[in-house]
Amino acid sequence: MKKLAVVAFVCLALCWARGQEPCAPPKIVKTTGTAEIKVTPDRAVIRVGVERQSATAKSAKAAVHNTSRKILAAVFGEGMSRESFSPETEG
Repeated sequence: MKKLAVVAFVCLALCWARGQEPCAPPKIVKTTGTAEIKVTPDRAVIRVGVERQSATAKSAKAAVHNTSRKILAAVFGEGMSRESFSPETEG
């Protein structure tokens, strides 16, 4: 009985060893790099928010409007053209 078990084990081991093909190593390409470029910017994105709390919504809105106008006047006073300005409003 032991002899039969040994023979069966050896046969299975040989079949298993023959059934597996050697694996080829995977093909891998690894790259690493860095780059730096210096250019003069031609565009800037600036987001400004204005909030105000007041006794009434009407007075808060007026205060926000006045503050916004002052900010825009300062920006346009520094040379930004009105054509390049695109306002976005929330709410």
